Amino acid sequence: MKEENLTQEQQYLRYGCMPRCIEELAARMNVSLDETEFTKLVKAASSMKLNQYGCIRLSDVIDLGRYFSLFSNADSLRDFKKMKELFGQGVRKALLLTERSRNQEGELHHLYHCSLVTDFPKSGGVEIWSPLQNGDSVEIVMHEEEYENRLGHFVVLT
Repeated sequence: MKEENLTQEQQYLRYGCMPRCIEELAARMNVSLDETEFTKLVKAASSMKLNQYGCIRLSDVIDLGRYFSLFSNADSLRDFKKMKELFGQGVRKALLLTERSRNQEGELHHLYHCSLVTDFPKSGGVEIWSPLQNGDSVEIVMHEEEYENRLGHFVVLT
């Protein structure tokens, strides 16, 4: 389907990984979001001229989090070990932003994506909740080497 023929819902599933992570974070915090207000704010922040409803900037994610009292600050962190240490100290709200993904053949290609950090398992890596473009989501463990391959960085939310 051509980009300009996608419905708003299809655009949101394809491009809305950041606001979908905010929705998931709110659900995990047992915070009920006002759906009408959330939709209005995402729509205002989205790149509508590009037919990419849901594609918002990190600054817009921070505004959404503040608006719904999910967090008040956000700090970028590239150090995997430091993020694991912070998580062990009780920091439980963080996004993982990656700039590359793997295609079906396992080759890296450019794709900006946002996931929600859920754990740092003892077996290694970082466990993330990741929205998929078909509307589903997955929880996977990304190991530090893959984090580096995908040019990952964390956004710590406090």
